[in-house]
Amino acid sequence: MFGPSTRWTGDQLGGQLSNQRIPPAGLNSVMAVAAGYYHNLALRSNGTVVAWGLNSDGQTNVPAGLSNVVAVAAGSSILWPCARMAP
Repeated sequence: MFGPSTRWTGDQLGGQLSNQRIPPAGLNSVMAVAAGYYHNLALRSNGTVVAWGLNSDGQTNVPAGLSNVVAVAAGSSILWPCARMAP
C-alpha cells in the first residue's frame, strides 16, 4: 500500500530560472533522480524535491511546502511529475 501522493501542474510557458539544463548549484544529499523528456527531479534525503529543466507546462514548479516525499517520477510534458509521500 502506498502513502499519500501528489502531482503538480502549471502553465508557465518558458518558465524563469527553471529552464536550466544542468542541476542547480548546491544540489546535494540526493537519494533518487527521475528524468522526463526535458526536465528532471531529484529527491533529497530530507524528503524534499528539487526540479530543473524545461518548464513549458509547469513541470519544474515544485509545490511550496512539499515534504516527506519518498519517491519521485517524471514523464513527458503531458505526464505530470509525481511524488509519493510517507504515510
